Amino acid sequence: MIIESLIGKSLINISSQRIKIHRILQQLAKLIVQHESPEPGKRSRIWNYEDFRHIMETNTGTNRIRIIVLSNDEEHPHRTTLNIEGLSKLRRLKILILHNVKFSGNLDDLSNNLRYLSWHKYPLNYLPSKFKPKWLVKLIMPDSSITQLWRDEEKYIPLLRSLDLRGSKDMKKIPDFRRLPRLERLDLEGCTSLVQLHPSIASLPNIKFLNLRNCTNLVSIPNELFGKRSLEFLNLAGCSKFAQSLRFKGVTLSWSYVRLMWL
Repeated sequence: MIIESLIGKSLINISSQRIKIHRILQQLAKLIVQHESPEPGKRSRIWNYEDFRHIMETNTGTNRIRIIVLSNDEEHPHRTTLNIEGLSKLRRLKILILHNVKFSGNLDDLSNNLRYLSWHKYPLNYLPSKFKPKWLVKLIMPDSSITQLWRDEEKYIPLLRSLDLRGSKDMKKIPDFRRLPRLERLDLEGCTSLVQLHPSIASLPNIKFLNLRNCTNLVSIPNELFGKRSLEFLNLAGCSKFAQSLRFKGVTLSWSYVRLMWL
């Protein structure tokens, strides 16, 4: 009833599965959050870069912070490189969105309460080993420095539905998909160091979207994947080595067999 009422008053609009909030409502929400505390580190939501910089530089973040959204379309050359270690303290964080924010240092941990993690140009080779993302639904890390998700033991992520590692050119190893049992979308476009997919991807019951465009060194995909009924979109454009291996084996694929983008 509340949603319908807000739509009727033109305060929110739902389009393409996204909710757009009227600017007046956004401004009101920000005023409410700012009145929670004069200290940014004691507020529930952070969206201002200077507030975030202050928290990182002074290490004053607290468990009151639930959401951080710093999403900028362009890089700001005058912004400083921040110490990444302050993120480890935010134990109740549920949503983290970082775009064009520069970091240095080591990250020991992330909040196990994270539901949504979107980090453009994630600067490290692995996710923190202490991070246990049991509530994580979306993991979005385009153009990252990731080589594989975990340095040592792979983690079980029971609720993860979408994994996006587009443009992560150093990504060499994809995890065992049995540890991501609810995965529906996997985007690996431009992961040029990736050689093969773990065979367990064919066992995913709900996989719908698989983008492997321009994975130029990919040579192996489980054969069972091509006959998977749940798969609605498969993009292999630019996978030149995989195409060569198919031709060498005399294998051809038809549109009736799999919903495939090849050109």
